[in-house]
Amino acid sequence: MGKKPNKGSKVGSKGSKVGSKAGKGGTGKRKLPGASNAQQKGPRAQLREQEMAVLKKSKHAHGGYDAISESRLRMKTKVLQRQITKLGNTPKNDGKNEDRRKILVEMAFLFHERGMTKVACENYSSALKIEGKDDDYNIRIPLLCLFMDEARAEEATELVIGPLFAPAPLKKTLEDLKKQAEKDDDDESSEEGVDREALETIRRVSLALTVGLYTKAVLKYIKVMVLEDHNTDPQNATTEEAQLVTYLRDARTHNPFVAEFLIFSPAFERRFPQGGELPPADECTPAEAPLREALEYCCHYKQMVVWTDTDEDVRRFMRHVLLEGVVGGDGTTEEPPLKPLPAQLPGESLLLTTWRKAREEAMDLWAGEMSEDGGDDEGEEEEEGEESEEEDSDDALHAAEERGDFG
Repeated sequence: MGKKPNKGSKVGSKGSKVGSKAGKGGTGKRKLPGASNAQQKGPRAQLREQEMAVLKKSKHAHGGYDAISESRLRMKTKVLQRQITKLGNTPKNDGKNEDRRKILVEMAFLFHERGMTKVACENYSSALKIEGKDDDYNIRIPLLCLFMDEARAEEATELVIGPLFAPAPLKKTLEDLKKQAEKDDDDESSEEGVDREALETIRRVSLALTVGLYTKAVLKYIKVMVLEDHNTDPQNATTEEAQLVTYLRDARTHNPFVAEFLIFSPAFERRFPQGGELPPADECTPAEAPLREALEYCCHYKQMVVWTDTDEDVRRFMRHVLLEGVVGGDGTTEEPPLKPLPAQLPGESLLLTTWRKAREEAMDLWAGEMSEDGGDDEGEEEEEGEESEEEDSDDALHAAEERGDFG
């Protein structure tokens, strides 16, 4: 399974390499995330099995909390299904399209909560066809994550490169919203300051940027490093390898904590399990908001398993590109590899405390993995040295044969 990046093809700066997968599993081709077979199940397949096991258990737990919760979700879904059957799930000129959209979005959310991701995708897609702008950001984020969870790469690609996830407009919107929020907060005439609705919009726009940027990066990683579909010609291969590094760095620039979680997922997932409860958004400070956003992407929408199910080299590759390859023109590091956390104060939130503990474990993991990488590199150098000595010996033997000089 495992393979080291080919030293002959380098991408980006120090330590970041994109290599050939030719020696991996015969053809070097891998299925998209979520398509793991029964003989070798990936993290997503295992997670889905766990979810189904919990669902099965809840069905048999008569009167239990899980069973009651599932029954309530099922009843709500049936009520909404009756409503959408009457209205229809396609746009019409009857002034009721907004009602249709709201019902479809709520149905999609409920199906997602019940683990019925395929049906949730269809309902979100129908809602988007009725109103394509998604001004409240209730459709684009869960729909893209569901496409990735369902390994529907073509649909995910079409959505992420479309107008709903275009980085420039989203960044401009986010910047304008933050400026307005600062103005409202400083406005002495405003007794309440920034309203919760404005803060929630800022949160959603930022999350949309995070989901879009990291999804573009993982799709490019699959194409370049897993499927190797970029090798149509040397120039295209070089271009797409450079794009992969750029996409990763753009995503990290917006939210570095997502990258930290993904790179050191064995340490972080012990502290922050998939599907775990998130702290309320309105209780998080501005410094904690990016941490919560990282958990929302990695754990709530379960995108960590999308990354870890690509191949076993993805964490190492990201570490090389994002943490060990960030150097300035003078050879010095421009910024710390991990974004500093706020100063530790008495009574800090559980989110910050838990993240600190996960980071400490991540440092131990990093040191161990770098040690292993160093051992691997030494082994490669020894093998190369042995090959060079053998070649020299063969050359000397050939020269002796020509001279007839055998002592």
